[in-house]
Amino acid sequence: MLASNILRCSTAFQPTTNVGSCCCRNALEQRCAAAHSINICARDFYAHPLHLHSQDAEGPRGLWRGYSAALCGVGTFVVGYFVVYETVRKLLLQTPLGSVDSATHVIAGGIGGGTTAALATPFDTIKVRMQTKIYATAADPHPSMPAVWRATVSQAGWRVLFRGTLARVASNAPSGAIMFTVYEAGHRWIEARLG
Repeated sequence: MLASNILRCSTAFQPTTNVGSCCCRNALEQRCAAAHSINICARDFYAHPLHLHSQDAEGPRGLWRGYSAALCGVGTFVVGYFVVYETVRKLLLQTPLGSVDSATHVIAGGIGGGTTAALATPFDTIKVRMQTKIYATAADPHPSMPAVWRATVSQAGWRVLFRGTLARVASNAPSGAIMFTVYEAGHRWIEARLG
């Protein structure tokens, strides 16, 4: 159930993400990101509500460029999130903090969110590079995720895959702490009402 919801969410947002990538690519090409609004990009990307510009320019694959990397990143994040959260929560239950229920969820959720954000960062980097077509050529207009991964590492080194990790950790750790704390409090409240 959870996996199918994640897949549906990722599938629904992929064309929208590519509109944003179109914006990035056009802004890079024109060197004026401030003047290039998302509305102009969306209009350029979607020529008509029922007629997709990308469909004509790149074929149907153009809308889903970078989807494999996005799916791997989301999968890594979600699976890792719950595994790390549960592992840390169980470890904390064996400490004096284990008696303070909210503290356990805040700490375990924060560590889970931060750790898995760091683990998923390389997939996000590759996704953006696939969407902006940095390594696309006339011979290979839709390079695969492994091809983009290899090209990125060979040209810029392994460290570039983790560029932006600190910002992702800084945003995902607090959100994980809040999400799990609120979820567990809501779960207890519902059980008390129904129990």
